[in-house]
Amino acid sequence: MDSLIHTNPQLFLEELRECRMWVNNLDDLISFLGAQFADEEGQPQKEYQSRIKDLQKVRMPELITLRDECIKILKDEIRQAN
Repeated sequence: MDSLIHTNPQLFLEELRECRMWVNNLDDLISFLGAQFADEEGQPQKEYQSRIKDLQKVRMPELITLRDECIKILKDEIRQAN
C-alpha cells in the first residue's frame, strides 16, 4: 500500500474511494507501516510525512475530501508519536 501512495497517490485515492464501503477503519489502513519500520526510531514519523507530501500532490476535486481525511489521519499519528 505504501508504495502506491508514493508512486501514484491519485490512483491510491481512486482505488480507496472505490473500496471505501468495505473499509471499516480508514485509520488502520492509512497508518499501517509494516515490519520494516518496527525497530527504527523516528522512521514511522518520516514515512507518515512522506505519505502526506505525496498525497498533497493530488488535486482532483472529487478526491480532495478523501485526500484530506487521509492526511488528517497521518498528522494525528505524528502528533500521537511525539
